Amino acid sequence: AALPGNNAIVVLDTDLTPELEAEGLARDLVRYVQQLRQEKGLNIADRIRLQLDLPDDVKPRIEPHLAWVASQVLASDVVDGTGLANVKPLGPAKVGFDLEVVAPA
Repeated sequence: AALPGNNAIVVLDTDLTPELEAEGLARDLVRYVQQLRQEKGLNIADRIRLQLDLPDDVKPRIEPHLAWVASQVLASDVVDGTGLANVKPLGPAKVGFDLEVVAPA
């Protein structure tokens, strides 16, 4: 599309790459965890231990982003879990997750 004055053109690439889709999954996961933090009444600065039950088809896509996820939700530790209380859709599957507050060091 041309900008007013026809002095520039903007081109958008709307193709979704696997990398962009994986980043979107990580962002969805952050949103779910932040929502759970709010529901549990956590303080904005509370550190947590995040437990995740990631399906086999989603796990390799999320793992490269786990450090970023942890930083966004203030998780000092991210561990595998099973039978977790919170389950939400994440891409083509469902992810289980839960958290607990970690005592300050």
